[in-house]
Amino acid sequence: METHIFKLDRDVVWNVFLINADMECATEYKVPAVHTLRHTSQVCSAWRDLILSSPSLWARVINFNFLRGKDWRKEVLNRTWRSPLSVRGDTAQEVIIPFLVDNWSRIRYLNLSFPTSAPEKFRQDTDLWHLLARPATVLESFQLSLHIHKIKFWEPHPIVSPPDFTIFDNRAPLLKHFSTSGINSDIGADWSLQLRHLALNIPIPVHKLLEALSHLRLLETFVSHAIIRGDAERSRNLPKISLPRLKNIQIYSTMDITPNMIFLAQIEPVHGRVLNFETDTKPNSPDGYISDLRPISVTSKVLSMYSSQADLGASTQLTLQLYEFVFGLSGFLPARRQFRFSLGFHPRFRGDDTLSQLLSALYSPIFHHIRKLYLYVGEGCGLSPIDPNFINCIASFPSLDILYTDPTTLNFLLGLPEDVLESSFPVMREIQMMESLTMSEIAPVRAFIHTRSVLGVPISILTVNKTEWWNSENPESFDELVAARFGNRYACR
Repeated sequence: METHIFKLDRDVVWNVFLINADMECATEYKVPAVHTLRHTSQVCSAWRDLILSSPSLWARVINFNFLRGKDWRKEVLNRTWRSPLSVRGDTAQEVIIPFLVDNWSRIRYLNLSFPTSAPEKFRQDTDLWHLLARPATVLESFQLSLHIHKIKFWEPHPIVSPPDFTIFDNRAPLLKHFSTSGINSDIGADWSLQLRHLALNIPIPVHKLLEALSHLRLLETFVSHAIIRGDAERSRNLPKISLPRLKNIQIYSTMDITPNMIFLAQIEPVHGRVLNFETDTKPNSPDGYISDLRPISVTSKVLSMYSSQADLGASTQLTLQLYEFVFGLSGFLPARRQFRFSLGFHPRFRGDDTLSQLLSALYSPIFHHIRKLYLYVGEGCGLSPIDPNFINCIASFPSLDILYTDPTTLNFLLGLPEDVLESSFPVMREIQMMESLTMSEIAPVRAFIHTRSVLGVPISILTVNKTEWWNSENPESFDELVAARFGNRYACR
């Protein structure tokens, strides 16, 4: 009996093939689009004829990682005819660059990564720089990583482009996606005006970045993996910039966060904008995460401003980590969006009130939609359970069902004023421990469950990932609190 798919209209079948010919799929590294297209063409003569007569399909699957055989690579390229090309790979430059030189006027999509331990290799590659200096008249997406293996993780990626280098000869009229590392690109030039997505990995002063972005009125996503260096002389009177379409900002830093906060504070708010800010500074990095104690108040204001823009109160799941060296906040929002704000500084934050000031930024949201909260408060974090900002935060979860936590956090919560402990998490019925419990960690868990029961807001279910202590002969078990056991779940009395 003939399968229904063979009865589909030719145009419908072709569009299915088009969807499959996508190198941006998450499965590309395991099931490359070029293999899928090849196998599809071998199903039947009708499909083979359709695919072989469609150069644009083959032009979308030029992944050099899976075209290592010279004859097969030549065959695939011949099948593209004159169609605009999508090219990706991280194989040797000596294979890809000559191909790009011959086909530069056809390149529509480019995603390449070339790693090396010697920056000089890139600097001396004249063929690469001559190529990138040519106009790119059909180029829509450009992603090129000239990755240098670094010993010191906090150092910025070195610029390996020539001093007088001008990318695309300032002509790339269709370019919408631009992401590079190692290239000093003038993002204020005309070639950038149509950009929707911009990712930078080179140091740039705050005032220059703001000036360049102010012209990118169509920008939707901005990513910075670079250290955004502050300019001491010009950072005091920076202009506000309006980017009405910018809905996603991602910043990653391993050094002083002050310039990042100054930059973020200068962008006019837009409802629905989501921030993903993450920094992790180790003890041996030169500047630390803040240059002095004052910026923490600025950081709190930025957190407040961006959590409000993202409508963090609409989150369906929240993670809050409060340690002496980490402040982590992450919320899952509707439409598969995620807000994240994470500060890491080792061995600990410099100010004892750092966590309290950051929590003050969450004064407004009431998390009506949150059913799951991941809450972790570290011992010695400098935060008190009677801190007004912490109490306000804890009181903001009226619909919480499940608390994911650990014994240290439960012990901290027991220090809340009794009326606060009674009113917090009013409908919570389950506690989940993600890690195994040791003998010494049983007491705070038992105490918290017992206290909630006495206060009239009992816990119904305790779930423990794995335990080292539960057995029938263990006198420290929860017999007085647990009515029944179901695998790793315990029904509380």
